Amino acid sequence: MVRLDAPAPRFGRNRTLSDVLRRSLHEPMEPTLDGRLAPLGGTDRGSIVLHRLFVALLLCLCVLYPAGWVAFPPDVDPINFSLALADFDVAAQRPHAPGYPLFVASARLTAALVGPAHAYQALNLLLLGFGAVSLYAALSSCGQQRLGLAAAALTVTHPLALAAALAGESYVADAAFGCAVLAVVLGAHGARTRAVRLFAVFLALGTIRPVSVALLLPLAVVGSALWAAPHERVRLAVAAALAGTAALAAAYGVVIASAGGPSSFRAAADKVMGAAMRGSSVLAGAPWRSHLSMVAHLAAWSVLLCAPALALAGWAAARGRIPRVPTRALPVFAAWCLPAIAFYATVYYLKPTYHLIYLPAPLIATAWLVYRLAASRRAADAIMLAAVAAHVAFFVAGPRWPQPLYRLTLGYLERQSEATARLVGLVGGLDRRRTLLVWVDHAELSLYALRLLRDAPPVLVYVPGQRALQRLVPRSMAWAPAGDTVAPGIDTLVLVHVRNGRTQWRTAELPSGTRIDGALVERLVR
Repeated sequence: MVRLDAPAPRFGRNRTLSDVLRRSLHEPMEPTLDGRLAPLGGTDRGSIVLHRLFVALLLCLCVLYPAGWVAFPPDVDPINFSLALADFDVAAQRPHAPGYPLFVASARLTAALVGPAHAYQALNLLLLGFGAVSLYAALSSCGQQRLGLAAAALTVTHPLALAAALAGESYVADAAFGCAVLAVVLGAHGARTRAVRLFAVFLALGTIRPVSVALLLPLAVVGSALWAAPHERVRLAVAAALAGTAALAAAYGVVIASAGGPSSFRAAADKVMGAAMRGSSVLAGAPWRSHLSMVAHLAAWSVLLCAPALALAGWAAARGRIPRVPTRALPVFAAWCLPAIAFYATVYYLKPTYHLIYLPAPLIATAWLVYRLAASRRAADAIMLAAVAAHVAFFVAGPRWPQPLYRLTLGYLERQSEATARLVGLVGGLDRRRTLLVWVDHAELSLYALRLLRDAPPVLVYVPGQRALQRLVPRSMAWAPAGDTVAPGIDTLVLVHVRNGRTQWRTAELPSGTRIDGALVERLVR
């Protein structure tokens, strides 16, 4: 058997590491709390039980996960994805750049089974299952089945993963394919087989989120170099690097072609990601205060997501029970986490779902520390079960949690969906030939929610402090100066604004010759 904390073993010319790992799965052995291997009394009953528990975990996920499906997407990115199901156009932000062609194409397949409203939620269910299987297989290939089961359970029930999956975000693919990379590194044969499998994994991920390939490539290279016989390390690392680079280039070719060519892709990317960078990164001209604020938010979420592992390590250090860390695990975990953190700290960082790309790593560390520090294996199992229950309880707790943690709960998703349903109903019932819609603010929603209306009318948007209003066509997100004259036939103004934390809808008559400007909007709001 191969130990995680043992130095790299030496193999004969005709025996690879994966041969030893595969053979070890059929031996009646199981990892103990200190990372060593102990017999199971001459049978493989323990492995069978763990396999069955893992299948039960997947079945529970498939049964309970759809109970959290909501009717309307909650935020900008999921709204753009939902529009792309019927009309893929990256230039019109259906979806936004880089286009996510495989994500949208896969969602069209799931839409045929569950309908377009839940297409991405069903796809993310499959991605969660794929990630769980990959993580369980990766750690089982090292004889750590119990650790693999615990880490997979923590990952698929984590509030961040559940919130992103049920919202219809694409970031679940980062976590799933990161686990797949780990599984390939730990379980594949020689350089050719590993390179082919890594190319397939990275190509699939690259046609969803190309930048994630670059962020996970160090994991593949470092893992290939460390989890190999000494005479194969350089060859496997080079093969992994070439496979990832080739997959990234091919994926970008697919993404750029789906966006309409290099010029269209560049314009769409600048419209979305360029604007994000200009507002937060010094590399794009943002002030240092904005950049440091961005880094502070990134650091806060990083510490929060790693808090269980950090707390366990601190507790062990305080009591002089620091466990011996597997020597090869540290550089692999660093290669998994640090590239993403460094990239987002340098380029741009907008939301906590960016952390999903390395979320399994601190959860593996948490589970490993629990099994190393608990008084017995049964106690460790109980702690893991309690942690999974805590994840689920946090997610379903709803409005009792403060912002921004509230965004990681089912209550937030349900509230957003209900607010969108009201908005769609109210705007859909307006007489567009006689009514002018002016948007000031909304307590729950952004302007993007209006894109869910197939024939959404043009909207006048008021920015506080500016005299002139802007005209927005929600379907294409095209902006233009509105002017201050009212089109013929318009005699009613509907104003959407927030007062005392609640969204208000105000209707006012528009006499002939009324000038629409910021001063009028401010009078109506007051």
